[in-house]
Amino acid sequence: MTGPESVLGLDPSLARAGIASITRETTDSVAHPSVITHVGYSLREGVPWWRRSRRIITEAREINAIVCEIHTTAPIVRAVIEGPAWASNLPSKFDRDGLWWALFSILDAKRIPITVVNPTTRGKFITGRAPNGLKPGEHKKLVLSESQATWFDDQHRIKNHDQADALGLAHMGALDLGWRLPVDTRRRHIENIALVDWETEWLAS
Repeated sequence: MTGPESVLGLDPSLARAGIASITRETTDSVAHPSVITHVGYSLREGVPWWRRSRRIITEAREINAIVCEIHTTAPIVRAVIEGPAWASNLPSKFDRDGLWWALFSILDAKRIPITVVNPTTRGKFITGRAPNGLKPGEHKKLVLSESQATWFDDQHRIKNHDQADALGLAHMGALDLGWRLPVDTRRRHIENIALVDWETEWLAS
């Protein structure tokens, strides 16, 4: 490796998808968050199919543009995307699945190695605990506060829990690759990275 490279984190969501990247300039340099952002918008229930389709198209295009910019500046050596919430029974699950596959396919078409992380594993990596037993919304608040505490120098850039999720995913990928990071590595980080099936089979496909 002779130039900069990045790890991408994606938290797919229809209303607010989190996107984050961690970049290092050389193999000896300390990596830092280079992008922390989100895209998406809400729709009222009962909108026609074409509106639902166009939201997926719009969001996929916006994320693709961000990914292309990152990939051009500092090639993405790994993308870490949050996996589907299989237990979800929200009315929007069908649409979310459509967006998820669109984003996975965008990354795969660019030949970017992709790892899928279970939502619970991602949450425990960031906070140290699963959402079980917490009131609705409490775990999301905890994700945001823990992310801001971990990335203290960049806390002002982390605006919401979706961005925090994406940064956590990028953090997982960079840490597993052995990158030098400006944050402490805690027990919860090591334990939850060990639970991830880091994808390598695509290289032989």
